[in-house]
Amino acid sequence: MRQAGVERVSMEKYRVRIRRGRWKVKPEAEQVDGNVYWFSAGWVIEEDGASRYAGETAMIPRDDRYPIAAPAWLATGDLERCCS
Repeated sequence: MRQAGVERVSMEKYRVRIRRGRWKVKPEAEQVDGNVYWFSAGWVIEEDGASRYAGETAMIPRDDRYPIAAPAWLATGDLERCCS
């Protein structure tokens, strides 16, 4: 794994926008879809032949309101920068 290039944890607000299409959205992801949370950059997702997220950054939720049963990270393609 390659680090996303952040020395200190910088957080930004994102609205979760789970991609729809070829893959079925899991219930644990559905519960956060459309909501706004604080995230920080984790790592760059590498190609492994099966990952639909290769080249994107894994974003780690840093918000007390983020549900405990929701995914431990979300790819940048499922997030939309928002709110100040």
